[in-house]
Amino acid sequence: MTPRLRLRLCLLTALVTAVGACTTAEVEPLPPPKKVPVTTTTTAIDFSAVGLPGVPGRTTTTVALGPGRASLSGTLAGPDGPVSGGVVRVERLVGEGRASIEVTTGPDGRYSVPKILGGRYRVRGWKAAPDNLALLEPVVFFLEGSERRVVDLTVSRYQGLAVSAAIAPDPPVVGEVSSLVVQLVDQAVDASGIVRATPLPATPAELTGSGDWRLQSPNPVSADSSGRVRWLLECRRVGTQPIAVVVSGSATFNLDLPACVAPPPIEDPAAPGPTAPGSSSPTTRPPSPTTRPATATTTTARPATTTTARPATTSTTSRPATTTTAPR
Repeated sequence: MTPRLRLRLCLLTALVTAVGACTTAEVEPLPPPKKVPVTTTTTAIDFSAVGLPGVPGRTTTTVALGPGRASLSGTLAGPDGPVSGGVVRVERLVGEGRASIEVTTGPDGRYSVPKILGGRYRVRGWKAAPDNLALLEPVVFFLEGSERRVVDLTVSRYQGLAVSAAIAPDPPVVGEVSSLVVQLVDQAVDASGIVRATPLPATPAELTGSGDWRLQSPNPVSADSSGRVRWLLECRRVGTQPIAVVVSGSATFNLDLPACVAPPPIEDPAAPGPTAPGSSSPTTRPPSPTTRPATATTTTARPATTTTARPATTSTTSRPATTTTAPR
């Protein structure tokens, strides 16, 4: 062994001895954790006062139309007879929900909706332009669970120029000025069976008729931007007074106005009021005689007696076989 190697071994031995001397001391353990009391609660949190933001829309209910054991059938008819190719809409109503089906009528105007459930139903029919046929008031009824009901529908034509009128006061009063408004529209039925009315502005209109009316405004006049025409007129006789409007110089429409009524009677403020049944009529008593202070005597006249008062001094009352004289 060379001297250099021997020196390295001695140094290594000394280093190991020094490390061992440093690690012989014991390390103190960590202190135990502090005990924390356990907290428990059984009280439920009240969220009733917490407001929730609103959600747009509405709650919907799914409604079934079938299958079931009931059925509906019928005929769709119009002014010219059975309506071929018309539409009949059948709706089953449950609360605010509904289920619906649309069927087309055959060449004979008939329709059929088989195998449906019972319940409350609403049915209407139509045929859009150019036929312009519609039913304004649907048929509403209750269908039994196994009922086979026949519901015939009658539609009317809503096409072209139409008028409607209103008068104020309603009814008109004889001798008073009334305001008459006539609405001019062009009607048509859309694909959903709804009657659409389009105003006709700047359309000339003229009042005419055999009724006893007196015009207080120009005639004829033209409709405003909303298709309305206005007149001021006065009814001159009680009862129904026929009147019509001529539109564009060609189409005449009779106006369905209420009958004229007489004006209310004028009450005289000086006249006595009505007497209730069983009550006596008011009477006016004669004025009490004028007497002197502390010496005068007031005498009330009874039936079948006569009272004679002397000027400013004496009041005398005559009873049957009795005479009373007030002292002076």
